[in-house]
Amino acid sequence: LSCPGVTLAAGQSATVTIVATVRADDPAGVLTNPATVTWVDTDPANNPDSISDSVPVTVTRSIDLSVVKTATPDAVKPGDLITYTIKVLNNGPSTAGANEYQVSDNPLAPSGTTLMGTITAPGFDCDAGTTMNPCVGTVALGPGQIATISYQVKVNSNFTPIPGTIANTAVVGLSTTPNGLTETNLSNNTSTVNVGSEHRSGGPGAGEDGECGAGDGRRIGHEQ
Repeated sequence: LSCPGVTLAAGQSATVTIVATVRADDPAGVLTNPATVTWVDTDPANNPDSISDSVPVTVTRSIDLSVVKTATPDAVKPGDLITYTIKVLNNGPSTAGANEYQVSDNPLAPSGTTLMGTITAPGFDCDAGTTMNPCVGTVALGPGQIATISYQVKVNSNFTPIPGTIANTAVVGLSTTPNGLTETNLSNNTSTVNVGSEHRSGGPGAGEDGECGAGDGRRIGHEQ
């Protein structure tokens, strides 16, 4: 940045104001911005003809990560599939760099269920898609951006208790090497989802999902 020269009488001053914005992905540390003023002296013997000064500004990195976990469906029977989806949002103001944030899931798979296939987690390292202990983010997550993890489990045929609840919790946080990044809000770093368990209806004349055979005139309701 260069400003045009002005004429200053003895005792006069001029002010230049510069406004700069720290980028979300700027590293923590000290920013130093020097300024130099030069002038034309009528006496060539007077030296120097310029002077510089600088001011340090400390840059801190902070972030508010939040997580929301959902499950579909919200009630299951033994043998059914559950799809879990975990969404991580960076509320800013800083960018979470690669390897600076992570997501854990406890337990995986939930007790009484079996993981089907592998975890789908673009932008994360989840140990070949088999565990979340934890999944470490491998790409930068900027303010306003969302990262998604999903996986599917099957309810074991011998699942107990019925009726009962399949509980599962996801936690987002910073990794062990966040490079000066700090989390400003821990209240939204955990999300728990509960899926209800029900008896699979059956018995003489019963059809799929508890529908009775012809002529019975009844429908077997789910136990609560």
